Amino acid sequence: MKKVYLLSACLFLSSLNAQSNLRVLTGWGTRLYDINNNGNAVHSGGYYNYSTDSSIPIESVADATNRLNNEENIAGNMPFIATDGSNLSQAAYRKNGVWTAIGYFPGDIPGNSWFGDTKGISSNSIYVAGQMTSNNPGSSYPFIFNTETGTLTKLTGDLTYTNGRGADVNDNGIVAGWVDREDIFGTGTFRVPAYFDTNGILHYIDFTTPEYGEANDVNNAGQIVGYKGSKAFIYNTATNVYQAFDAPSGYTDAVFVSVSENGTALGYCGMIGDREVIIYHPSLGANPILLTDLLISQNIPIATFDTKLGTGMGISPDGKYICGFDNTIPPIFAAGWIVKLDDEILATTDVKNNDFKFNIYPNPVQDFLNISNEKIIKSLSIYDLTGKLLINNKSINNKNIKIDLSMITKGIYVGSVVSDKGNIKTFKIIKQ
Repeated sequence: MKKVYLLSACLFLSSLNAQSNLRVLTGWGTRLYDINNNGNAVHSGGYYNYSTDSSIPIESVADATNRLNNEENIAGNMPFIATDGSNLSQAAYRKNGVWTAIGYFPGDIPGNSWFGDTKGISSNSIYVAGQMTSNNPGSSYPFIFNTETGTLTKLTGDLTYTNGRGADVNDNGIVAGWVDREDIFGTGTFRVPAYFDTNGILHYIDFTTPEYGEANDVNNAGQIVGYKGSKAFIYNTATNVYQAFDAPSGYTDAVFVSVSENGTALGYCGMIGDREVIIYHPSLGANPILLTDLLISQNIPIATFDTKLGTGMGISPDGKYICGFDNTIPPIFAAGWIVKLDDEILATTDVKNNDFKFNIYPNPVQDFLNISNEKIIKSLSIYDLTGKLLINNKSINNKNIKIDLSMITKGIYVGSVVSDKGNIKTFKIIKQ
């Protein structure tokens, strides 16, 4: 049986090391904004293909690319030349390879709607959302546009805000973003995170104590991510549960920018020019961790000029690809990068296998790791990344285990448990 355990762990480790990688793009101005399940991404004005590791500029009819989905449909904007020669920006999207301008709110003309930008596109490509000026140069509104019916809706909400933006939209038509409540303190711009439901009704996020912030993304489960004050947040529109997260130790100002369909939140912490990427999923622990720490623990070098990843911008819907750009100042010259995570990295710690399921906590762990199971755990083994057996407890015969890991060094390890029925499960341990 010992050989079986070791083979299982080695197969796990081989997969872990073979699939995870970091790719840093060469050249200035290659920063990446969003990425899909194929690893394909968008620059500020171009497209990146993961399989060929190459980029091409956007079509001449378009001005900017902001987000993309798995169908390679794009949210962005197109230029509009006014009669006086002014170069204006109009919200637009690319669907099935064709760029289409959205136009303007009913009653508006380019003269009083001089700016429009599409920030998000739903995974089913039915909806796009963004920001558009209206009525006068000082006011802008979030919008949602139905690409199938051609219906453009101004999201006016409660009409108490001066400006607003739709940052992203999901398949149900929920728009996440922010509105500017200058009336709260009367001191100028004061963005607060908010969302508009499927009926266009405005909802403020954790508005009991108003703080400056933004909602940046929403997935199809209704999870919205963003920041409020100095903390990143995840808000579930279905359950009304709000979670706030501090930056990892040594950093300030945590921000979530993107969320996958499996609930993995991505963002950054720190100040511009000295940022680090943060990632959160319950399987990684109770708080966000630095993506660099996760990669280094897998012996993946951080090949940027300052050995930091900088700003995390997008995570693919399946949570396997992450993109962003380094700490180059000004950011317009920053180099983009892509991280591909192996399938096991974000595996849930609530592991289920028919009647064999157990919980592992805390993970990451500093001292004691707890394992609890509904059935009897017969034995436990822990290996390092070379496959070396570190802990081999053959006679547990208990539903609950407490393991002292304080003596092992920081890194990733593999655990293997066997139930009294002979079922074998392997799992990842992150030692801090």
